[in-house]
Parts: sequence; C-alpha cells; structure tokens
Amino acid sequence: MDMDRQEREQKALQTTYCDDVLAYNKTDDELNRSVEMYLREQEERNFQREKLIVTLVKKTDKCARRVSRVIENHHRKLYEVVRECVSKINDFCEENDSISLKSLLYKDYKNKIDRSHRSTVYVMFKVATCDFLQKHEDKLPTSYNTLYECLKLLNEVGEDIFTDYINSNDINPSATKARIYGLRMREMPVVSKDQISNVLTVKKFDEFLDVVISMSSEERMELATGMIDKFHTDELELLLETVSLKLNDLREAA
Repeated sequence: MDMDRQEREQKALQTTYCDDVLAYNKTDDELNRSVEMYLREQEERNFQREKLIVTLVKKTDKCARRVSRVIENHHRKLYEVVRECVSKINDFCEENDSISLKSLLYKDYKNKIDRSHRSTVYVMFKVATCDFLQKHEDKLPTSYNTLYECLKLLNEVGEDIFTDYINSNDINPSATKARIYGLRMREMPVVSKDQISNVLTVKKFDEFLDVVISMSSEERMELATGMIDKFHTDELELLLETVSLKLNDLREAA
C-alpha cells in the first residue's frame, strides 16, 4: 500500500511539473511574440515617419525651385506649401499620440531641405510654426516677409502688447513690412547719448539695412516719411544738404 501511494504521489508531482513547464513555455512564447510585434510596430512607425518627411521635403524643394525662376508669384505658393507641411507633421504626431515627436520631425524636415533655398524655407517655417500668428492670421498680413517682421515684434514685446496693436488696428491685413518695422523701432527702449553706441551695434544696423533693401519703393517712402517726422529742424537741414549732394553726384555720374 505504501509503495502504491508513493508511486501515485510521484506521478502527481511529475504531472504538476510537466504542467508548470508547459505553462512556462507558453508564457515565454507569448512574451516573444509580444516583443516581436512591438518591434514590428516600432519599425513601421519609423518607416511612416521617414516616408512623411521625405514626401514633405520633396514637395517643398519642388516648389522652392520654381521660386528661383519666378520670384514674386511663387513665394506666396512656397509659404503655403511650408504651412501645409507643418500641418501634416502636427497631424501625424496627434494621430500617433506622440506630441514629443514634433520637435524631432521639425528638425528632420528642416535638415533635409535643399541648401539652395534652405534660408528662405527656414524663415517661412518659423512663421508657420508660431501658434500665436496662426491663431490671429485673419487679422495679419499674408506676406511671409511681413509676418516674419511680426514674429520679431511679437518676440520683443510679448503677446499682450502685440494683441493691443491688433486691437488698435496698428497691425492689420494691409500693414506693410515697413509699418511693422516702425512699430518695432517705437518699442525700442529710450536710451541716453552715452548708451546709444551700445544699442546701435553693427548687427542692428546690418539688420536695418537688410530690411530697407528688401522693401518696395512705396515701403521705403513710408519708412522715410515716418522717420522725418521725428527729426529736429537742424537735423532736417543737414539731411536736406546730404540728399542734395547725393543727387548732384548721381546727376554728374549719369
């Protein structure tokens, strides 16, 4: 009887052990399958990300190459393409519930843009990724250059003061780049003569020249007229003399 009982107990232990081994192996297989599925999903996500960026870059580069041939009409089209690409990146991040990916995809997109027009696209990209400007786009100019000047003003004065300019109609859809630049100059801190050399750095002067050079004839006249109103009598007399000398030089050269 004791032998029979021992044999039964031994068989029972063997059966339990086998069941445990099978259960362990089954769990291990499920784990392996889960890992493989996860890796495949990650690989698919990475593929979709890369595919998205390559597609958007190709579209941007194609439009940018047209800009180099027909400047005026296609700049606006290129800006719309850049805005569309930014929107698609944002949608992709939301669909994949991964907002943290946005900065990475933005970086990939910018780095893959062709160097020949990268600087132009970068300016448009900065404007297109500014949530505040996009939120108020119906109250702002449509030119990306003017919007970039708005972005500079926004960064310098903050959203509250910028909103005040919108509410007072100082900034509106018909505002020119010269107008926005004038608002930026208005917001510059008042300095003494001793401090002026520290404010008017070469960098700021170069920036001012870049802005003036990029303006249309009408915008230059608007800027010049606005500045003349701030001059004193002796400054206006000196300016008049300088302009007269310049005109004489041009006439003699002609």
